[in-house]
Amino acid sequence: MKLTIKGGGDINLTKSHFLAGGGQGNVYVIGNTAYKIYNDPTAMMPLGKIQELSVITDLNIIIPQNILLDTKQIPVGYSMRFVKDTHILCTLFTRAFKERNSLTLNKIQDLIIKLRSLVEHIHSKDILIVDLNELNFLVDKSFSEIFAIDTDSYESKSYPATVIMDSVRDWRSKKFSKETDWFSFGIIAFQMLVSIHPFKGSHSSVKGLKERMLKNISVFNKDVSMPRVCYPLDSIPESYRSWFKAVFEGGKRIAPPADFSAHIAHISTIHHITGNDVFNIEELVDLEGNIINVYMYGAISAILTDKKFYLNKREITVGTGLKLCIPSKSDTVFLAKMSNGLLKLFNSSTKEETITQIAASELMTYHGMLYVKNCDKVLEIDIIEGKKTLVSGRQVANVLEHASTLYDGVVVQNLLGTYYVSVFPTPKIHRQVRIKELDSYKIIDAKFDRNVLMIIGAKNGIYDKFVCKFSSDWVSYVIRIVNDITPAGLNFVTLDTGVCVHITEEEKINIFSSKSDVDGITEIDNDIIGGDMRLFASGAKLLFGRQNKLYSMKMK
Repeated sequence: MKLTIKGGGDINLTKSHFLAGGGQGNVYVIGNTAYKIYNDPTAMMPLGKIQELSVITDLNIIIPQNILLDTKQIPVGYSMRFVKDTHILCTLFTRAFKERNSLTLNKIQDLIIKLRSLVEHIHSKDILIVDLNELNFLVDKSFSEIFAIDTDSYESKSYPATVIMDSVRDWRSKKFSKETDWFSFGIIAFQMLVSIHPFKGSHSSVKGLKERMLKNISVFNKDVSMPRVCYPLDSIPESYRSWFKAVFEGGKRIAPPADFSAHIAHISTIHHITGNDVFNIEELVDLEGNIINVYMYGAISAILTDKKFYLNKREITVGTGLKLCIPSKSDTVFLAKMSNGLLKLFNSSTKEETITQIAASELMTYHGMLYVKNCDKVLEIDIIEGKKTLVSGRQVANVLEHASTLYDGVVVQNLLGTYYVSVFPTPKIHRQVRIKELDSYKIIDAKFDRNVLMIIGAKNGIYDKFVCKFSSDWVSYVIRIVNDITPAGLNFVTLDTGVCVHITEEEKINIFSSKSDVDGITEIDNDIIGGDMRLFASGAKLLFGRQNKLYSMKMK
């Protein structure tokens, strides 16, 4: 696609530059610049609005820059700054993500203050955000910067806004204003702190989100209960806790405090588990830090917390952001991470670190194997021990560099508006399947484990969960869609027996076969089950971690 940058040169956008697609059009990337191209030129953002948004000077607010013209000199899009290596803000909502990435309350508070600063800057230019939702902001991989995107929907002097997600709408107001923006900001900030929408949780009689908002019945109400996976309300510093109460319970519409005054640690409610008449539960080990990952195979017992690494009960001090991997030709456990764009390995036996020459922008593990994204390729990493550790990468898949993301055991790729998933069920084997039901969604999270794939997608402010099982020849799949969930982090494992155990967003256990031709789900609703239980497997044995303790669990 050949285009002309108004006042500049020409560009040629190809499939390799594709980033994402939507109802209005597609976005492409070259270097540090993104290009939004409208499917219908008549839907092109008015040139006057681009001019009115140009008064925004904060570089973390991604506004339109140069007009793009087609071969007939008709405006069909615009350029803007591109920020790579980011997370969609909503991924920070779940407790599992925070613990997996050592995302402390102090870091969350710092991001909220930076988000507040972005909103304040926009307001200072007499512009409203209006659709201030969690999908319109990005956070960098170091969790130090926040960026505003999709600014073409903002309300400027001559161009009123028309779209807003229901989940952040101030239903008590008849018009958009700075105050309604601050209400939406409060919804987002609360979820970043507590891991739940302030008007969700369970109430005995008032059920709908809109009705709860209109009646000021938030999670601060004594008759509303929250899932165990949420952080307690007492963990919110007093300045913001008082503001949240005034806005969500008192109906006030005021700007938030300028800071949190005091920085405190998250307060976690400790749940001691001893089993009941449904489950036999045995405590296996008590560790330091929240359990992030467990890998048990044969004589190997490897447990990673956000504080320490434990190998066969031996304690090893390591950093954060690590992945466990065990090469197929070795019994040595390696820890992997990215360092300045290169793959870095830590040998748990020799304590030696190896910075490889393998470029990596993302990495994931699956049943001990390590995979990295290297530009437009996915590499399976081979590690051979000897006098010197040899590390090499074997290409196992081709992907679009900007439109593919590595999740837990799966690569999700947006191929010009259609979604494909890539899984690696055994070493050296790659299977790619198109999941047509994902088209038009924005993918938030995904996980694959032994023929079971779960994906969270967002559309129109609603989060849906997709549960897929594949046929043995990978030609077909069966899918179950759970609509309108509150994301809490995908929490399931598949045992050696082919049984999949899943803790749902409603804190119930679902048990089902991983085989595509076997139907049926057993659901267990029991007081002992909580979303703060992270499921793991040891062969045919079900394990779970709750904070710093690891347990085994089986039904009586």
